[in-house]
Amino acid sequence: MKKFLFLALVLSAVFQVKAQQIGNGLTAIIDNFNVPLLSGIYQTDQLQEGFPTDAGDYRYLMVMRNHNLNNNFQFQIASSYAENDRMYFRKIASTTLTNKNTAWYEIATRGSNTFTGTQTFNGSIKGNALGGSVKIQNDNGYLEIGSRNTTCAHYVTDRTYHWFNKPVILGDGVLRSDTGNLYLRTASTPNRLTILKSNGYVGIGTSNPQNLLDVYGTIRAKEVKIEVSGWSDYVFSSDYALRVCRRYRNILRLTSICPAFLLLPKWPKTA
Repeated sequence: MKKFLFLALVLSAVFQVKAQQIGNGLTAIIDNFNVPLLSGIYQTDQLQEGFPTDAGDYRYLMVMRNHNLNNNFQFQIASSYAENDRMYFRKIASTTLTNKNTAWYEIATRGSNTFTGTQTFNGSIKGNALGGSVKIQNDNGYLEIGSRNTTCAHYVTDRTYHWFNKPVILGDGVLRSDTGNLYLRTASTPNRLTILKSNGYVGIGTSNPQNLLDVYGTIRAKEVKIEVSGWSDYVFSSDYALRVCRRYRNILRLTSICPAFLLLPKWPKTA
């Protein structure tokens, strides 16, 4: 693409430096850009088949024709009459003197540009979004990629979600939130797991855990190990007064609580 821009500038410079007047110094008016043309500068007020822009009333064409008049090899640069309109180029290569409507390609100039094919950039791409980020826009929304500050790389969109069609792998294994709580969901369901930013409390099935771990639902485990320091098993103390089985039976019927637990003054109320 840079080569074509350079060639256009060279052609323009040649016309200016040589100061050669073409005809009466004005563009030649023709009706068709697709015919075998001689080198020169042309204009038309006729719509051209396949011409990429119809802005303005006139279309301009600059032609560089091969020296062999028995074929139709041309390099063309064109634009419209509109102020600062986009520029296009094409190369016609025909071994016969027939009309040839070769496709036009846009030269990157200003505003919005349309490219066809694979574009290769040897170097960095800097956008005009915040911090030089690159903004990719289509009919559905935009995606902005780049570092907005010196700390983070940003991946920003105006859509509701970021969607990945492959698994996401974290190099350092760290998943964190920025300014709020951390939530995990499946599909469009409510939060499956919540980690509060303020205290690190974890909630499974609840978004407002009140303890280090709150589970709203049934827990099934093969083994549960609970370690609590400072608890004593008063039931098996040497001074524990054993009761007869009939007494135990009556207490269980009345309170549904083991008598041993009734004698433990240090038993937590929330246990």
